[in-house]
Amino acid sequence: MVKEIFTFSMLKNAKIEKIESEYGLRVIPVVIIGRRWSFAGDNTDIIPGQSRRIQLDDKSGIVVYNWNNVPTEKQSTVEKEIRKILVCKQEN
Repeated sequence: MVKEIFTFSMLKNAKIEKIESEYGLRVIPVVIIGRRWSFAGDNTDIIPGQSRRIQLDDKSGIVVYNWNNVPTEKQSTVEKEIRKILVCKQEN
């Protein structure tokens, strides 16, 4: 089954926006081609700060900027929450 290409519109979600707002993050979708992660969609503004790559499947993922804003003890929980939101959105 071919999945829809992951796009910025998939991130327009109140739950993602709440996480971005709460921690001062920027979540940007990417298309993964081999080892290359290419920004997808309109919102490709890069903001300074530590970033975290989160691979959702073999062809899509996200780059989360300002990852260092998330307290170390909450990073695993926040990543799981983002994955849960976005993977559910991709399957719908």
